[in-house]
Amino acid sequence: MNTDGSLLVFLALQDGYSSIKLLDRQGKVQTLVGPTKSELRSPLFDEDGAILFVGEQDGRFSVYRYDGEKNETVKLFSDPSGIFAARLIDDSLIYETYTPEGFALKSV
Repeated sequence: MNTDGSLLVFLALQDGYSSIKLLDRQGKVQTLVGPTKSELRSPLFDEDGAILFVGEQDGRFSVYRYDGEKNETVKLFSDPSGIFAARLIDDSLIYETYTPEGFALKSV
């Protein structure tokens, strides 16, 4: 949910395809990303109102940022160990990944 509670971003799965969708207070649903056979996960609003999500491309998971005002998606970061979720806090990208010791949080 965004900061004022007027929008909800969510992941939709249908017939093996994933999409990131936006629901407003009037019940209108808008598809922002997808549908795609690539796995999408963990959509959430960042501090600026854009949407961060994790997406798979060529077998690697990366963090992406969708800017609704520009209608553009930008790849921010990739980790060879994988990324499960991410969040921007101030100027740092905090993300969950996996190490030989188990799950870990990292910052870039």
